[in-house]
Order: sequence, then structure tokens, then C-alpha cells
Amino acid sequence: MLKKRELASVAGALAAAAIAVYLGTAHRLYDIPGLEGHIVRTVVLRKIASVVVFAALAVVLDVVAARLKRELRVIDGALLVGAVSALIEIVQDLRGSTEGLLWNLGDVILGAAGGAIGVMLAARSRARRLRGRR
Repeated sequence: MLKKRELASVAGALAAAAIAVYLGTAHRLYDIPGLEGHIVRTVVLRKIASVVVFAALAVVLDVVAARLKRELRVIDGALLVGAVSALIEIVQDLRGSTEGLLWNLGDVILGAAGGAIGVMLAARSRARRLRGRR
């Protein structure tokens, strides 16, 4: 049975995942002011933002795993965050997205990459904190 703090951590991780899904499916967030008509710049900025959001989600998942006294490996972060990315692609498809399968696959791969990056950043930060305590 999870303790209150652990349960709160899991709830926080689920909330972070829900925010990522919202950000990935909110149409009004897709318009970047000042870049109307610049499709390449717009797509590149969206993809970079996607990786950043997914890396942040992985950091949250890593913190939750630590509170549950578990280690989140890089592959775990990539798979978990990749699954959230896949969910976003499914929701977008259900809402009438015109992106093709290759774009969706690319987005899921970028999501998984963001997850891996986030776990690596969290591990590096944790290692630095531990070195500082010695």
C-alpha cells in the first residue's frame, strides 16, 4: 500500500502526463505568433518544444520513481514518455489530425527521445547532489 506522500507523487506524475497530453492536443497552442506562413520554422519550434516538454515529464517521473525507492532507467523513461506521446498522437487522430503515419511515428520517437534525455538529466543532477553531500 502506498503512503500518502507516495500517492501524492504518483498523482503529481499523472497530472504532469495529463498536462503533456493537453499541450499536445490543444489546437490553439499550435499557432506561434509571428511565424504565420513559415511552416519549416513553425514545425522545428514545435518539435523542439515537444522534446523539452517530454524531457520535463521524464524528470517528474524520475522524481516519483525515487520517492517510490525505484530507479528509472533511461529505457524506462523513453518507453513511458513514448507511450504518453503515442497517446497524444491517438487523441490528435481522433480529433481529425491530417498528419500521416510517418509524422506520428516521428513525434513518438521525439517523445521517447525527450523521455530518455529527461532521465539522463535527472540522473546527472542526482549524482551532482550526492557528490556535493560528501
